[in-house]
Amino acid sequence: MRHFPSEGLTVIVLANYSQFLTSWVVPLIAEVYLGPRLRLPVSHPIPPRQVAAAVGRYRIAPRYEITLAQEGGRLWLSGASLPVSEVRFTSKTAAFLRENPSVGLQLDRDAKGVVTQVTLTMLGGQFRGERVR
Repeated sequence: MRHFPSEGLTVIVLANYSQFLTSWVVPLIAEVYLGPRLRLPVSHPIPPRQVAAAVGRYRIAPRYEITLAQEGGRLWLSGASLPVSEVRFTSKTAAFLRENPSVGLQLDRDAKGVVTQVTLTMLGGQFRGERVR
């Protein structure tokens, strides 16, 4: 569920399949109804080496990892229960998913600019992951 009070719209998606992430569909429905009135994060290009420095696997929980992979000059996020999604940057340390802008990604970089940890913000929580590879 997501409420857009200034637009007078509430989007609720129900599913009878427990692994279906209804939160991924909500922004797509809102975009159809609100069109240009929907305020989405603005993405900014970052240098290719900073994109490459984020590529890797990150352990969010003992049995759950996400992968950031680079393909076609873009960064992509995938995980066991997440659809493959393009990562769009708002800065060199903050990003969101193009397919679901309500999902945020914070990237912690070391002194050399390599991403060592990520924090995934989704479903009302924050999930921190250490780089494992």
